[in-house]
Order: sequence, then C-alpha cells, then structure tokens
Amino acid sequence: MSDQKENERRLLTLIEERLDSCLKVKKDRLEEAMVVLLAYGGFSIDTARDFASRAQMSSSLPRWFEDRVVLNVLQPIARTAASMIVANSPTWIVDPMGDTTHKRQAARGVQKLLDYFYRSNDLAAILDQVVLRSVLTGYAGVYIDWDSQVGAGQFRDSNIGREGWFVIEPVDIFSWHHEPGVGGDSNAFWGIRESTMHIDEARLFFNNSDIMPVATKDEDDTVKRQLELIANNEGIEFDLSVDSGRIRVLHYWQKPGAQFPDGLEVIVAGDRIVSFTDRLVGGEFPIYTMKFALEPHRDYASGIGTSLLQLQRDLTVTW
Repeated sequence: MSDQKENERRLLTLIEERLDSCLKVKKDRLEEAMVVLLAYGGFSIDTARDFASRAQMSSSLPRWFEDRVVLNVLQPIARTAASMIVANSPTWIVDPMGDTTHKRQAARGVQKLLDYFYRSNDLAAILDQVVLRSVLTGYAGVYIDWDSQVGAGQFRDSNIGREGWFVIEPVDIFSWHHEPGVGGDSNAFWGIRESTMHIDEARLFFNNSDIMPVATKDEDDTVKRQLELIANNEGIEFDLSVDSGRIRVLHYWQKPGAQFPDGLEVIVAGDRIVSFTDRLVGGEFPIYTMKFALEPHRDYASGIGTSLLQLQRDLTVTW
C-alpha cells in the first residue's frame, strides 16, 4: 500500500512539474492571447495588455476599465473570418475496404454513424467556437472522448440507453498544454488538458469522497486562472477571493514508451488521482487542433488578433 501511495505521489509531482513547464514556456503567448480576447470584448489594447501582463490576475476589473469606450474592429472581422471557414457543412465519404456487398454495407453504416455523431452532438456550434478561438489566438481544437462514467450507475437518466456517451468540448491555448519545443501536439510525447469542476460534482462523478482542493500559489492556481479567464471573456465580475467550491481537473495523456508500452491516461481531480489506465486508446491524444494564419508572410498560427493589434491601438488613440 505504501509503495502504491509513493508511486501516486511521484506521478502527481511529475504531472505538476510538466504543467508548470508548459505555463512558463507559454507565458508570453498566454499574455498575448488574453490581450486579444479582451480587445475582442471591446477593451482598449493598452489597458488590456497592462491587465494581462500582471503576475496575478485575481483582482476585479476597475470601473473605468468597464466603460469599453473603444472603436473596436476585432469582433466583426474575427466573426466574419470564422463564419467563412465553417460556412459549409462537412460531407462524409467512406470508401469500402473491398468490392463485396458486406464491405459496401459496412462503409455505408460508418458514414451514417458519422452523420449521426455530427448531428447528435451539435458539432456545428462547437466548430464555430473552435474556429473563432483559432482565428483570434491562432490555435484551438476539440477534445473528443467517450465518457464511460455515464451509464455506469451514477447517471442512469443521462445514458440515453447506452453505456456512456460522447464528450466533445473546445480547447484552446489556455486549457490544452503539450510537451513544449517539439513542433506541435502531433509530435508531443505527453499532453495535459486543464479544466475545473465543482468539488461535490467531482466526488459523485469519480465516486471518491476523499477529493480535496489543492493548496497552491495564487498565480499558479488552475481554478482562479480559469475563472478569471471566463469572467473577462463573458464580461462578468465576481469576487475570486471567495471560495467558489470548484477544484481543478487535469487529464494527462502519455504516448507509448519504454515505461508504458501501451501509453498512459491519468485523471487528477483536486489532490487525488481518480483514474489510472496504463493504456492510451489508439496511441494518440483525443485532442484535434487547428492553426490559423491570416497572412502568409507572418509567423505561422499567429491568428487574426495579432495582425490587428496595432490597428486597434491607432484607432484607440485617434478616438
């Protein structure tokens, strides 16, 4: 038992260190992305950059910052660019693996399944969000997985007659982190998806009453960072010093290697490892990302926001 706890402690420490390394490497990009989002919401560039560059983004916005007296050009241009990309619905063409009737029927069944998957999960709306985030910050994606907890006994009214259901959520530079310095997530050996969940919900969902919040420094706290991002993006204000009751949830994936030949999948809720599977389905992350570059001569995946920051600044001064 002591060996098991020691192994869990080492694994938790490893995940923590890798998350910290990602946040340190992406610090400048995260600040730039925050500036773009605030400018998209209508704030002046100078004020947005000053706010995003603070070491601790835990204070509420001042009143003069909420006036949003700025001639904004990011929002209509970004929405127009995103709508052009997702204007056409996808058409699935599944080729049979042979010329037999059985093979052709199987291909037709897969094509129908893809159409059902697209409609039942409202992927059109999700893709709108993914593309908009990619247009603004240059990088975004979608997380697709199968939630085996649904239908396992805890959520009997939610399984829609099946053992589990799809989980499809957008991810962006703020919530998806992978091994830095390897040229993209397709080359990364490990990746971490960062999110939050209410502690009472987590204890029921993972069937673990011992889950507790993690005591970290304010600037490194996942919950405060994610809540601050949502508050700024949605234009709402709340006191982050008050306990929200939410905890962090880290979903860690590791591709097959010498130590884990079939890969590794770990879920950390609060201060506990609530799921450990020494296998990664397909050997790849269930994260599918896209990059967007407005101008070919600019750095790849710079997004539309970076190109318009100086224009926004000039318009602010003129105003």
